[in-house]
Amino acid sequence: MGDSVSAGLTAGTIQINVNGHELQVYCAQPEGKTRPPVVLVISEVAGAHEQVAEVVRRFARQGYLALAPELFSRRGDVVFRAPDAQVFAELDAVVTWAQANGGNGDKISITGFCWGGRIAWLYAVHNPAIKTGVAWYGGLAGDASVNFPRHPVHAAGAVSAPMDGWNRVLGWFKQAEVV
Repeated sequence: MGDSVSAGLTAGTIQINVNGHELQVYCAQPEGKTRPPVVLVISEVAGAHEQVAEVVRRFARQGYLALAPELFSRRGDVVFRAPDAQVFAELDAVVTWAQANGGNGDKISITGFCWGGRIAWLYAVHNPAIKTGVAWYGGLAGDASVNFPRHPVHAAGAVSAPMDGWNRVLGWFKQAEVV
């Protein structure tokens, strides 16, 4: 990290090794703050582009160590969406990196947009270190497959982190007989 783009922030792209793959992660944090809370920012299928980087910087301006991993970098074309298991392994590595590099492991959040919103829900189930999250218009339901074995609507009972109005959303799906 080193291309500071805003006074008081350190921001840039880092690389985290995940099983031999160098995962690119856009990262920003306030200069001089010790043990900042951590927030994972998960992009939509367009990847970690400039708008996502600006969201990361906004979180950093509020005192967070914010990280946006490029979760499609193994496969290249976003048409070949990353399997959930691969995404979770990569996010686990990002959380480990954040904790090892000064982030407060007791205060980890996640937010995601569209495809990333779906991932935010599921990763909050996968990793009990996630304390809270917000999903922005993520897909909640769908058919199970090898790469995507479950969807947020199927994992509702296992979400322990407060997410944005899950009970109300689940109620809508029950009314629509999706669950």
